[in-house]
Amino acid sequence: MHNYTSQKKNIEKAEDITTTAINMGIADDSLHMLAVKIQSSQKKPYEAINTLRQLIKRNNNNIPAYIYLINLLIQTNQLKEAEATVKEIIASHPDHFGLKCLMERINFKNGKKDGAIKLIQTILGSNPLNGNVYNDLGNLCIEIEEYTAAIELLEKYLKTSPVDITAITNIATCYIKLGKLEPAIIGFRAALTIDPTCNYALHNLSILNKRLETRLGLN
Repeated sequence: MHNYTSQKKNIEKAEDITTTAINMGIADDSLHMLAVKIQSSQKKPYEAINTLRQLIKRNNNNIPAYIYLINLLIQTNQLKEAEATVKEIIASHPDHFGLKCLMERINFKNGKKDGAIKLIQTILGSNPLNGNVYNDLGNLCIEIEEYTAAIELLEKYLKTSPVDITAITNIATCYIKLGKLEPAIIGFRAALTIDPTCNYALHNLSILNKRLETRLGLN
Protein backbone atom coordinates (compact mmCIF):
# COMPACT_ATOMS: atom_id res chain seq x y z
CA MET A 1 0.00 0.00 0.00
CA HIS A 2 2.90 2.33 0.85
CA ASN A 3 4.47 1.66 -2.56
CA TYR A 4 1.17 2.38 -4.29
CA THR A 5 0.70 5.68 -2.42
CA SER A 6 4.28 6.73 -3.09
CA GLN A 7 4.01 5.86 -6.79
CA LYS A 8 0.70 7.71 -7.09
CA LYS A 9 2.21 10.84 -5.56
CA ASN A 10 5.16 10.61 -7.96
CA ILE A 11 2.81 10.29 -10.93
CA GLU A 12 0.73 13.25 -9.76
CA LYS A 13 3.91 15.29 -9.40
CA ALA A 14 5.08 14.25 -12.87
CA GLU A 15 1.69 15.17 -14.30
CA ASP A 16 1.87 18.63 -12.70
CA ILE A 17 5.39 19.20 -14.06
CA THR A 18 4.55 18.10 -17.61
CA THR A 19 1.29 20.05 -17.68
CA THR A 20 3.05 23.20 -16.48
CA ALA A 21 5.78 22.82 -19.10
CA ILE A 22 3.20 22.33 -21.86
CA ASN A 23 1.17 25.34 -20.75
CA MET A 24 4.34 27.45 -20.68
CA GLY A 25 5.18 26.32 -24.22
CA ILE A 26 8.55 24.84 -23.26
CA ALA A 27 7.72 21.13 -23.59
CA ASP A 28 9.27 19.10 -26.41
CA ASP A 29 7.65 16.11 -28.15
CA SER A 30 8.88 13.58 -25.60
CA LEU A 31 7.48 15.58 -22.68
CA HIS A 32 4.12 15.86 -24.45
CA MET A 33 4.06 12.08 -24.92
CA LEU A 34 4.99 11.52 -21.27
CA ALA A 35 2.05 13.69 -20.26
CA VAL A 36 -0.23 11.69 -22.57
CA LYS A 37 0.88 8.37 -21.09
CA ILE A 38 0.33 9.66 -17.56
CA GLN A 39 -3.11 11.03 -18.41
CA SER A 40 -4.10 7.79 -20.13
CA SER A 41 -2.94 5.64 -17.21
CA GLN A 42 -5.01 7.79 -14.86
CA LYS A 43 -8.16 7.34 -16.99
CA LYS A 44 -8.12 10.89 -18.33
CA PRO A 45 -8.62 10.23 -22.06
CA TYR A 46 -10.00 13.66 -22.93
CA GLU A 47 -7.04 15.41 -21.30
CA ALA A 48 -4.73 13.07 -23.22
CA ILE A 49 -6.56 13.86 -26.47
CA ASN A 50 -6.12 17.58 -25.86
CA THR A 51 -2.40 17.13 -25.15
CA LEU A 52 -1.96 15.11 -28.35
CA ARG A 53 -3.70 17.80 -30.37
CA GLN A 54 -1.26 20.35 -28.97
CA LEU A 55 1.66 18.09 -29.87
CA ILE A 56 0.43 17.53 -33.42
CA LYS A 57 -0.12 21.26 -33.83
CA ARG A 58 3.59 21.84 -33.14
CA ASN A 59 4.72 18.76 -35.11
CA ASN A 60 2.21 17.56 -37.69
CA ASN A 61 4.43 14.70 -38.86
CA ASN A 62 4.60 12.86 -35.52
CA ILE A 63 3.15 9.47 -36.50
CA PRO A 64 3.18 7.95 -32.96
CA ALA A 65 1.20 10.96 -31.71
CA TYR A 66 -1.37 10.54 -34.49
CA ILE A 67 -1.70 6.81 -33.74
CA TYR A 68 -2.14 7.45 -30.03
CA LEU A 69 -4.73 10.17 -30.76
CA ILE A 70 -6.71 7.99 -33.17
CA ASN A 71 -6.75 5.13 -30.66
CA LEU A 72 -8.13 7.43 -27.97
CA LEU A 73 -10.74 8.85 -30.34
CA ILE A 74 -11.89 5.30 -31.13
CA GLN A 75 -11.96 4.39 -27.44
CA THR A 76 -14.10 7.44 -26.65
CA ASN A 77 -16.37 6.64 -29.62
CA GLN A 78 -15.50 9.80 -31.56
CA LEU A 79 -15.52 7.86 -34.81
CA LYS A 80 -16.06 10.73 -37.25
CA GLU A 81 -13.12 12.63 -35.84
CA ALA A 82 -11.04 9.44 -35.71
CA GLU A 83 -11.76 8.75 -39.38
CA ALA A 84 -10.95 12.32 -40.39
CA THR A 85 -7.69 12.17 -38.44
CA VAL A 86 -6.63 8.89 -40.09
CA LYS A 87 -7.37 10.27 -43.55
CA GLU A 88 -5.43 13.44 -42.73
CA ILE A 89 -2.20 11.59 -41.90
CA ILE A 90 -2.49 8.50 -44.12
CA ALA A 91 -2.59 10.71 -47.21
CA SER A 92 1.12 11.40 -46.71
CA HIS A 93 1.89 7.89 -45.36
CA PRO A 94 -0.24 5.57 -47.54
CA ASP A 95 1.79 2.43 -46.78
CA HIS A 96 1.85 2.78 -42.99
CA PHE A 97 0.47 -0.49 -41.66
CA GLY A 98 -0.58 0.84 -38.25
CA LEU A 99 -2.67 3.55 -39.89
CA LYS A 100 -4.28 0.98 -42.19
CA CYS A 101 -5.26 -1.10 -39.16
CA LEU A 102 -6.77 1.93 -37.46
CA MET A 103 -8.78 2.73 -40.59
CA GLU A 104 -10.15 -0.81 -40.68
CA ARG A 105 -11.02 -0.65 -36.97
CA ILE A 106 -13.09 2.44 -37.68
CA ASN A 107 -14.67 0.85 -40.76
CA PHE A 108 -15.57 -2.21 -38.69
CA LYS A 109 -17.27 -0.06 -36.07
CA ASN A 110 -19.19 1.62 -38.88
CA GLY A 111 -20.42 -1.75 -40.16
CA LYS A 112 -17.89 -2.28 -42.95
CA LYS A 113 -16.43 -5.59 -41.78
CA ASP A 114 -14.91 -7.26 -44.84
CA GLY A 115 -11.88 -5.00 -45.09
CA ALA A 116 -10.62 -5.81 -41.59
CA ILE A 117 -10.82 -9.56 -42.11
CA LYS A 118 -9.15 -9.33 -45.53
CA LEU A 119 -6.31 -7.20 -44.16
CA ILE A 120 -5.63 -9.66 -41.34
CA GLN A 121 -5.59 -12.63 -43.71
CA THR A 122 -3.29 -10.85 -46.16
CA ILE A 123 -0.75 -9.78 -43.55
CA LEU A 124 -0.69 -13.11 -41.73
CA GLY A 125 0.06 -14.75 -45.06
CA SER A 126 3.25 -12.73 -45.40
CA ASN A 127 6.47 -12.99 -43.40
CA PRO A 128 8.45 -12.08 -41.50
CA LEU A 129 6.34 -9.84 -39.28
CA ASN A 130 7.87 -7.42 -36.80
CA GLY A 131 6.65 -6.77 -33.26
CA ASN A 132 4.63 -3.67 -34.06
CA VAL A 133 2.69 -5.49 -36.77
CA TYR A 134 1.68 -8.16 -34.25
CA ASN A 135 0.46 -5.40 -31.95
CA ASP A 136 -1.51 -3.64 -34.68
CA LEU A 137 -3.08 -6.90 -35.86
CA GLY A 138 -3.87 -7.90 -32.28
CA ASN A 139 -5.72 -4.66 -31.67
CA LEU A 140 -7.62 -5.10 -34.92
CA CYS A 141 -8.61 -8.64 -33.87
CA ILE A 142 -9.95 -7.24 -30.60
CA GLU A 143 -12.09 -4.83 -32.58
CA ILE A 144 -13.63 -7.63 -34.63
CA GLU A 145 -14.06 -9.76 -31.49
CA GLU A 146 -11.54 -12.43 -32.47
CA TYR A 147 -10.17 -12.61 -28.95
CA THR A 148 -8.23 -15.87 -29.17
CA ALA A 149 -6.35 -14.64 -32.24
CA ALA A 150 -5.76 -11.29 -30.53
CA ILE A 151 -4.17 -12.99 -27.51
CA GLU A 152 -1.84 -15.01 -29.74
CA LEU A 153 -0.75 -11.95 -31.72
CA LEU A 154 -0.28 -9.71 -28.69
CA GLU A 155 1.75 -12.37 -26.89
CA LYS A 156 4.09 -12.47 -29.89
CA TYR A 157 4.36 -8.69 -29.71
CA LEU A 158 5.22 -8.84 -25.99
CA LYS A 159 8.27 -10.96 -26.78
CA THR A 160 9.80 -7.79 -28.25
CA SER A 161 8.12 -5.28 -25.89
CA PRO A 162 7.59 -7.14 -22.59
CA VAL A 163 6.67 -4.09 -20.49
CA ASP A 164 4.02 -2.62 -22.80
CA ILE A 165 1.27 -2.25 -20.22
CA THR A 166 -1.41 -1.55 -22.83
CA ALA A 167 -0.75 -4.85 -24.60
CA ILE A 168 -0.72 -6.70 -21.27
CA THR A 169 -4.06 -5.25 -20.19
CA ASN A 170 -5.50 -5.86 -23.66
CA ILE A 171 -4.64 -9.56 -23.35
CA ALA A 172 -6.23 -9.67 -19.90
CA THR A 173 -9.35 -8.01 -21.31
CA CYS A 174 -9.50 -10.64 -24.07
CA TYR A 175 -9.48 -13.36 -21.42
CA ILE A 176 -12.43 -11.63 -19.72
CA LYS A 177 -14.32 -11.67 -23.02
CA LEU A 178 -13.58 -15.40 -23.30
CA GLY A 179 -14.85 -15.98 -19.75
CA LYS A 180 -11.41 -17.04 -18.48
CA LEU A 181 -11.11 -15.19 -15.19
CA GLU A 182 -7.91 -16.73 -13.82
CA PRO A 183 -5.59 -15.76 -16.71
CA ALA A 184 -7.27 -12.34 -16.81
CA ILE A 185 -6.41 -11.83 -13.13
CA ILE A 186 -2.82 -12.93 -13.78
CA GLY A 187 -2.61 -10.42 -16.63
CA PHE A 188 -3.86 -7.47 -14.61
CA ARG A 189 -1.53 -8.39 -11.75
CA ALA A 190 1.35 -8.42 -14.23
CA ALA A 191 0.33 -4.95 -15.40
CA LEU A 192 0.37 -3.69 -11.82
CA THR A 193 3.93 -4.92 -11.32
CA ILE A 194 4.87 -2.46 -14.07
CA ASP A 195 2.60 0.38 -12.94
CA PRO A 196 0.98 -0.07 -9.50
CA THR A 197 -1.23 2.97 -10.14
CA CYS A 198 -2.80 1.75 -13.41
CA ASN A 199 -6.47 2.49 -12.72
CA TYR A 200 -7.72 0.23 -15.50
CA ALA A 201 -5.89 -2.78 -14.06
CA LEU A 202 -6.85 -1.94 -10.47
CA HIS A 203 -10.52 -1.55 -11.36
CA ASN A 204 -10.74 -4.76 -13.36
CA LEU A 205 -8.74 -6.76 -10.85
CA SER A 206 -11.12 -5.74 -8.07
CA ILE A 207 -14.14 -6.81 -10.13
CA LEU A 208 -12.55 -10.08 -11.22
CA ASN A 209 -11.53 -11.06 -7.70
CA LYS A 210 -15.12 -10.59 -6.54
CA ARG A 211 -16.45 -12.59 -9.50
CA LEU A 212 -13.98 -15.38 -8.81
CA GLU A 213 -14.95 -15.46 -5.13
CA THR A 214 -18.61 -15.72 -6.13
CA ARG A 215 -17.84 -18.53 -8.56
CA LEU A 216 -15.93 -20.43 -5.89
CA GLY A 217 -18.62 -19.77 -3.28
CA LEU A 218 -16.27 -17.85 -0.99
CA ASN A 219 -18.65 -15.01 -0.19
